[in-house]
Amino acid sequence: MRIIGREKELKIIDQATKSETSQFIAAYGRRRVGKTFLIREAFQQDFTFYLTGVANINLQQNLSNFQRAMQKYHPD
Repeated sequence: MRIIGREKELKIIDQATKSETSQFIAAYGRRRVGKTFLIREAFQQDFTFYLTGVANINLQQNLSNFQRAMQKYHPD
């Protein structure tokens, strides 16, 4: 499926992936607007790790979930 109308976002993602330094990309917004689809399509087969946040918990809980998921993925 082709992404339409997200050229700006795709350019930002492309620039981040080509950067010589580490980058963090956060896609946020209303439900059901295509955030996850955009990220999955932009990276296609390049994913090694991703995690979606939960809307009804606070930032600290989301960060704790992220930390636990990263530790499972990369325990070193």
